[in-house]
This record gives sequence, C-alpha cells and structure tokens, in this order.
Amino acid sequence: MKEKAVKIKEIIFRFTILVILIISLMFVFEKVIEIVNKNAESQDSELIEYCKDYKNIVNQINDSIIQVGFWNYEALDYTVINYGEKIMPKTNKKRILVVGDSFVWGWAQDNLNNLWWRQLAYYLKKQGYQDVEIIAAGMNGFSLVDETEKIILNEEYINYIQPDLILVGFVYNDWEIQDARDEYYVEEISDEFNEQEYINKKFNRGILSKMQTIFPNVHQKIIQLLMKKEYHKEEFKQLYGYSYEEKKKLYLSDEYLKRVEKRAIEPLSKLQIPLLVVNFPFDETYAWASKEYQEKVFDLLDQYNIANYDMRKEYDEKFGKVNYKTELQVTAEDYHPNARLMHFYCEEINKLLQQNYPEILGEQTEKLENVDFLIQYTLPSQIGLKKIGENEYEFDYQIVENMLFYPYTDEKYIKLNLQYPTDIENIHIQTQNADNVKITVDLYNDELGYEDEKTVKVDLSKLNNKEYLGKIVDGKKVTSINISAQPSRLENSKIRLKVEE
Repeated sequence: MKEKAVKIKEIIFRFTILVILIISLMFVFEKVIEIVNKNAESQDSELIEYCKDYKNIVNQINDSIIQVGFWNYEALDYTVINYGEKIMPKTNKKRILVVGDSFVWGWAQDNLNNLWWRQLAYYLKKQGYQDVEIIAAGMNGFSLVDETEKIILNEEYINYIQPDLILVGFVYNDWEIQDARDEYYVEEISDEFNEQEYINKKFNRGILSKMQTIFPNVHQKIIQLLMKKEYHKEEFKQLYGYSYEEKKKLYLSDEYLKRVEKRAIEPLSKLQIPLLVVNFPFDETYAWASKEYQEKVFDLLDQYNIANYDMRKEYDEKFGKVNYKTELQVTAEDYHPNARLMHFYCEEINKLLQQNYPEILGEQTEKLENVDFLIQYTLPSQIGLKKIGENEYEFDYQIVENMLFYPYTDEKYIKLNLQYPTDIENIHIQTQNADNVKITVDLYNDELGYEDEKTVKVDLSKLNNKEYLGKIVDGKKVTSINISAQPSRLENSKIRLKVEE
C-alpha cells in the first residue's frame, strides 16, 4: 500500500510540475508574442501616421477618375479615357494600349502620374520618341479573363482606339474570373465574417474561454490554427465562402485553368493585333498572391505562342533585400507599388520596347526638356478649376467630405497634380477670404527618374492680407502642389494661383 501511495504521490507531483511548466511556457509565449506585436506596431506607427488619410486618397482618386471618365467598360463614350484628355481619332502616331487591373487604374495613388504607364509615356518623350502615345484601360480587380473579354475583345472600343500594340499587365492576384454566372466563380469570405465570434460559438468552452482572458495572444494563435482546419471544410465553404488559400487551390486546378485557356488564352492567340503579356512582380507574401498560378498561365501563353515577359528575375536582383512594406508599397496600409517600384516597371518595359518593338517607338527626334505648367487634375475634383491665363488658375477652396489631410496636424488640403514634372521658381497665391495659407510640393528627382519627395514645405512671404509668394529652392521639378487654408467665413474661398517657371 505504501508503494502504491508513493507512486500516486509521484504521479501527482509530476503532473503538477507538468501543469506548472505548461502554464509557464504559455506565459513566456504570451510575452514573446506581445513583445513582437509591440515591436511591429512601433515600427509601423510612423508609417501609419503618414498614411492616415489612405481611405480619403482612395475615395478622392476614384471620384476623380470617374469625373474625368478614365475607364469604365460599361460606358458608351470611349472618346474620354485618360484623365479628361479627349482621345482623338487615330493619326499617324503609333498607339500602345495598356490593359490591366488596379496597377493600371491607380488604386491608392495620390498622383496617378506615378503609375508605371504614365511614367513610361513621359520617359519615352524625354528620350525623343514623340510619335508614340500610350492609352490605358484598367479596372480594379480585373483578371486576365476580364481584361480579355471586357476590353481586348470589345470591338467598339478597339476599333476606336486602333492600337498598334496591346500590352497586358499581369499580377499575382489576377486569378479570379469576376463573373458570378461562371461555374468557376467562387465567393470569398466576407470582410464582415468574424473568426473570433465563429470560434467562440463553435469551440469556446471551459479552458479555451478562460485562456482568452489570461492568454489573449496565445488564444489568438489557437484561433488561427482552428480556422485553418475550418476553411477547407465543404460545409464551411457553402455557408461562409472560401478563404484565399482554398480559392488558390481551386484556381490551380486543371479544370479552372482550362476555363482560363478557353476564355482568355485561346482568344488572345487569335488576335490580329500584336500583343505582349508582362508580369509585374511585387511582395509574394500577401495571402492572395499566387506565383504558382502566374507560372501556369505563362506556360499556357508559351504553348499558344503569345509573347510574354516575366520580370521577376530582374525584380529579385534589384529588390531582393529591400523591405517591401517600408520602401516599395504606396502606403503602410496598401500593397500597391509606389513611384519607385512603378519606375522599375517603366524601365523594364522601355527595354522591351527598345529591343522587340522599335517599329512601334519610331524614330528618335527632339527630346522633351522643359514643359509648360499644366494642372492635369485635382484632389478633391469638385473645386471648379479654371485656367485663366498663362501659368495661372483659379479655383474654390472648400472643406468637403473625405478631403485629404496632413499627418500629425490633420490640416486639410487640396492637391493639384501636374501633367508632367515642371521647373517652378515661384508660386504666387491670391485668396479671397482665406487665412493660414500653407503650401507644400511633391518633387521629381531627374537622376532617379521618379517622384521621391512628398509634402516639402514651401516658405511663404505674406505680401498683404490676401497675397502670398513662395519660392521653390530645392532645384527639383514639381509634380504636385498642395494647398492648405482656412476659409475665414462659411462660404468657399476663391484662390488664384500663378507660377513662374
């Protein structure tokens, strides 16, 4: 009996030690996760502060694009496509039609001229290629199938544009057919779906519920593990939709790829217009990014002898050791490429055109040096911008919903984006009834070839109660002028702007 009692005590002792050890490890694990999370938050805090108005930028960009008729495949008027520039009937100039998704549309960009194809248009002009023009047709979320069926096979649009080359931009999330009538269309899990609530309802009993209070970080990790199992269950998919990982499995299947082959690859192979499909690499770690899908699609392009180019090797060589989030994406909250990465795309496409399509570029003539001051579009768009003289504009300054604002100060401002980077020496502002006028500019680096400085403060001299003069001393070209003011009365303030180049 004594030996049995000793064994029981030993078992209880070992079990107690094991429980203490497990709890201790959970405490350590909880603290490690907490430290990692805090470190990540501290690293991102300044970046997030700089992009607090991310949603406002997106809203204003979308409003502006719609206002100027950028691209809408449902629209009947195909004569107004690019930022309000009326696309005229085909002349003797060669035309490149760029087709794509948000990388072409301009999601989250506060200056659409930073997009790779807009940079390319300027880049070609600087090299002296004046007999080629670039027109773009893109829509957020479009896949290769969407781009093929809704743009490239749109006879009315193509007959009007008459492109000499169609350049299709492909990115890692171009795998979903955006057509609910298609048998392979799959709904993804709604943003409103709450993993915490689902787990609490289905699993959260006893120890698990206690753990949520004592070890919230460990509890969250357990939720993630449980959800990975839930996502692949057919019952879950039918009730709530598909996770990105489960969707990617479907889209990598032979059945789905046959659908893409039939609806996109095969029709593109029969096109009489020269066509080039180019992959635009970015950070592959995002949940919906599928390099495997891109590789399979590009294998199909090769089988059908469709010209294609994957610039991933060059991307890896140049940016392999660069932190994507801090140096290459447009804001800390959005993965889309910034002006630096867009310029890399621009340079690579320029090399392709030089090597493989010299007949499209034509002869090099006079290089574009200096350009006239021209405001192309504004954020917000509804400011009544009017050109009233050489280098002179008038507009309303009004506080509107979703207006852009400076980080840290939350001062609201309007953004005037120029058609091309322009040499400006002085900015003259005359107000009707506004106080606290401030100006910043975004600057273009000629050596780098893209906009590399944003919201650089311009020192203003107050000439009188209504007039200000600002000098640009940096020596770089200006891409945008940002104006902040406070109307002294409830009505809008008229502002007149004039620059000296």
